[in-house]
Amino acid sequence: MPVLKVSNQTKNNFSIKLIFPCRLKSSYSLSNFTPPLGMSSLASFLRHYGHYVEQEDFNMRMNLHNNGNADIGRFKIEEALQILKTGNFKCRLGFFVDRLVDSLSLGTKFKLIGFSNLASDGFYFSLLLARRIKQKTNTPLVFGGSFITLFGHLYPGILDYVDYMITGDGGEPLLKLIAYLNNEIPVSEVPNLIYKENAQLKINPKKCYPLEGVFPPDYTGLPVDLYRVPQYGNNMRVYYQLSRGCSGKCSFCSFRGGREKLEFKSYDKILRELKQLKEKNNSNSFIFCDNAINISNDFLEGLCNLFIKNNLDISWLANARVDNFDRHILNKMKQAGCRALSFGIESGSDRILKMMNKESSFSEASQVLKEVFDAGIKNEISLICGFPQERQEDIKQTIEFVRENGRFISVIRRHIFFLYYGSDIYSNPANYGIENLTPMPGYPHVFQYDETAGLKWKQKWKQQNNSKKQLRRICAFSRVSFAFNALKEGFYLSSKR
Repeated sequence: MPVLKVSNQTKNNFSIKLIFPCRLKSSYSLSNFTPPLGMSSLASFLRHYGHYVEQEDFNMRMNLHNNGNADIGRFKIEEALQILKTGNFKCRLGFFVDRLVDSLSLGTKFKLIGFSNLASDGFYFSLLLARRIKQKTNTPLVFGGSFITLFGHLYPGILDYVDYMITGDGGEPLLKLIAYLNNEIPVSEVPNLIYKENAQLKINPKKCYPLEGVFPPDYTGLPVDLYRVPQYGNNMRVYYQLSRGCSGKCSFCSFRGGREKLEFKSYDKILRELKQLKEKNNSNSFIFCDNAINISNDFLEGLCNLFIKNNLDISWLANARVDNFDRHILNKMKQAGCRALSFGIESGSDRILKMMNKESSFSEASQVLKEVFDAGIKNEISLICGFPQERQEDIKQTIEFVRENGRFISVIRRHIFFLYYGSDIYSNPANYGIENLTPMPGYPHVFQYDETAGLKWKQKWKQQNNSKKQLRRICAFSRVSFAFNALKEGFYLSSKR
């Protein structure tokens, strides 16, 4: 593994607290019983350079509370926004935040506290924690994660409670930030950093780092045994990244403006790290969190050959593009341990798929699902409800897709469409028949809109929810519902073959 050339910051051992926040509005779910990848990879990186790191998974705590304490229940993002607006923590959510902050026993033990933010439901909880922590300690706080990378600059108010934000790759920037806090380098030399100087917002130049240098996750300090549940055969599902980048051009994706280069880890690194993770965590269940496992068929076939030749004996799930898998590669994937593939089908309407810039059609998606099913691999799919210009006829076609292919599908996930900052729809709304984009209250990265010569926003919002309800009903009365109930959270990723 390449060693980064940084300044002499390793001479000064730093104590760092890393926090993964609760997911607001998230009910008790087995999918949350998975250790966070980004935070644990950073912990591994920082420990390699001699720093002391403690990790805290508050999302796990939330799940445990929801499972065993009816008084905790589910919190809404609107509750967090109200607390942030008024500063009044004297409410159910505020009391819960105070309990978590008190449990940290921060004192002067840590010289830096970092928050890993993947999505808005965790980001707003991080803000609550940061605001309360700032009232108790002067320890510098830093926010990072994919949400900050995509949308952090839209929230300059973050820096009222937080000292720094880091976008993109977080490893070396964190080391540089430590060097700055140790008075070794000026703050201007910390890459990917957003901060305030003399009340002015400063954004340092961004630097990208090779995927080959990313460290495997280190779960030391996390409640590893609590991630093991019977539905996984008492295994812990371990996230792992094989590649970076995407060749797709989905019009709704906010990552379009990000890194374009496709990168793949070397086979030697993958084999070594998967063996280490399997042995250290006593688990053979993995989730490959790449944008698509078949983004390169040559890489995929080589990967399968690697697993088979070395008798790796792991079970894995991965995202996949709706491309034509031939029977040869599917059989090899099955032999290499693939138990499920997750597809962004999104719609059964070819008209809507074309607007989404999806490189697939109703018939192509149907054929791929059948071929994957025939190979003995489970199918998961996601559907988007209420896309711009979606009409009842498009919803009917999606329902028909579910009817025709239900016997091939194990899990269906339905999502209401949200228009995000940075997507092609945001940048070119007229191309998608929408206008009057307005940030949603409290969400500068999400936009409401009117359809040109179509539905106004209030009508569109009702239509989106109605679309989701219609799809829920067809799922309930199709064979999918039985697979969904039985296999919902990954029985196919257990150690039993």
